[in-house]
Amino acid sequence: AATDTLLLEDLTEVSNGYQFRCQVANDLGTVTSNAVYLYVNPPVEFLEHPASCTVGVYGSATFTVKASGTGRLTYQWERSPDGVNWETIPNATSSSYSINDIPSSMNGYKFRCFVTDYKSETELDNFATGMSNEATLTVNPYPIIEVQPTSVSVLESGVATFSVRVN
Repeated sequence: AATDTLLLEDLTEVSNGYQFRCQVANDLGTVTSNAVYLYVNPPVEFLEHPASCTVGVYGSATFTVKASGTGRLTYQWERSPDGVNWETIPNATSSSYSINDIPSSMNGYKFRCFVTDYKSETELDNFATGMSNEATLTVNPYPIIEVQPTSVSVLESGVATFSVRVN
């Protein structure tokens, strides 16, 4: 190629491990770049995505993924209050993420897991990644009785009715 950039498209695993270098020449001589490797890896396969769940206020929830790859898998969980703005959850680096004492303010939060499949322990630039589907956390508030039942007096063989009004 007669350019400083080599663009390879529609790559398949057949090209995995190919080595590339660039030779540049002018009237004064020729130089050759360092060799680099091309790693073409299949994406991480998700066997199980995290499931949405419903809990009561101050309850607990666990989200789990099952992923498959050919190397060492690492996990990083993320959360979002709106499904648009995502943040990394510190220390959430296993295939399951549990949360306890869930406040009502987390109702509607989304959770997902970013998985990396490192193909080599020495070539850390040889990896594949995948993002799980989102799971939604629903936090139901405890019911509040707005109108309490009242006592009633009935004759023997009579019928009594008690009712409440709940939010």
